Amino acid sequence: MGTTIGKITGRRGDACAGEIEDILARARRTLSDVSAFLELEIDQLMESEFDPDDSDRLKALQSLIQQNQQAMLKVLDIRAKLAREADARAGQALDLEDARAEIERRLACLAA
Repeated sequence: MGTTIGKITGRRGDACAGEIEDILARARRTLSDVSAFLELEIDQLMESEFDPDDSDRLKALQSLIQQNQQAMLKVLDIRAKLAREADARAGQALDLEDARAEIERRLACLAA
């Protein structure tokens, strides 16, 4: 799934990145809560005597844990992508300043 900031909100810029960062922070908190809940479920399962019916419950818990981990990795990947894009934008701004300085230097040479 190729998600970009523009596709999510239909616009680009610093405000949008801030909104996405808030969404990602909420997602991390929610996934952490889910992880804690799953841990409690596993603890309860392990404390009780093993019942053959618990086998299905254990498989379901394992599946949910894997899905939760995949979702957390996706959130962290999106956050890393945002950081790389922000770094790239910052690098572009610095390059534009260098280009402006170079143009001014060349214009000064031509004027002299």
